Amino acid sequence: MAGAIKDFFNLNRNKDPRETYWTCPKCKTQNPLGSPFCLKCAEDEEQAEAGQDKVHLETENNPLISTLVQALNFYLQVAQIPSRDVAEEARKQGIVINAPQEIALVPVKELDRLADQFVNANRLRATGSGAIMGFPGGALMLATIPADISALAYYSFRTISGIAQCYGSETRSEEGRAVALLLFAGASGVESVNVAGSQVLLSSLTKNVLTKPYRDLIMKRIVQEVAKDLGLGIARQGAARLVPVLGSVIGGTANYLFITNVADRVKTHYRMKLLEQHAKLDQAPKLPIPGKFEVPTKFDEPGEDNPI
Repeated sequence: MAGAIKDFFNLNRNKDPRETYWTCPKCKTQNPLGSPFCLKCAEDEEQAEAGQDKVHLETENNPLISTLVQALNFYLQVAQIPSRDVAEEARKQGIVINAPQEIALVPVKELDRLADQFVNANRLRATGSGAIMGFPGGALMLATIPADISALAYYSFRTISGIAQCYGSETRSEEGRAVALLLFAGASGVESVNVAGSQVLLSSLTKNVLTKPYRDLIMKRIVQEVAKDLGLGIARQGAARLVPVLGSVIGGTANYLFITNVADRVKTHYRMKLLEQHAKLDQAPKLPIPGKFEVPTKFDEPGEDNPI
């Protein structure tokens, strides 16, 4: 977080006199009007938490939360579907593209069918994972929960990665991962996070806020809140998951519904984003462009297929 502190002091030293600021009532620091919280107070909060020995987020009562925090951070990085695989699936659907950028030129209805392929594949795997993990029952179930929620996070981010690319977007960059996490958080039921005493609504976050140094602090809080929500959700299922057959049904059904919710939100987001891009292109003046427009033809290299 040292970089965020440096950015904060640079921000205050190089203030634009034309920009409007608000004054933090706690530390009296001036912050840009669009900032959702006081960065100085947020940095002080981070340092205070780092100096404490106790585990945060009620992990004394729910040890699954710390496991899921690590899983979310890990899968945000690795649960990416290679663009080569998206192109191959597109060709199976009769959509021929030579570069990832060309997919945005395909009719949206065809992209809907392509996105559904990645939704169905990952939903099936997540459902199977939930059913298998819920099968042991009894005390053995407690040992399978970390793997269950870890797999659920993995297949959720795989779903988001596949859908995003089907509509011409990406989730590999820092900004792309931030958007993916916001969509995942919304599907998990997390609507806001608390940073430095300020309640930040996820629906109010803009592209400008999802840049350093605000992005790192917000994403950390979102990961913690999502982990807590999923961990407590598993705990609320309680005794029902202890019954061998019933636990398997509950686990599989819960994962199926969760991935479905994720997919619906993500498809709506990236589909609307693509339609807005199409609308802007339709409204732009058509000018003759000399020469031929070239696009990169190299796809990224496929990563590890399944690190679970």
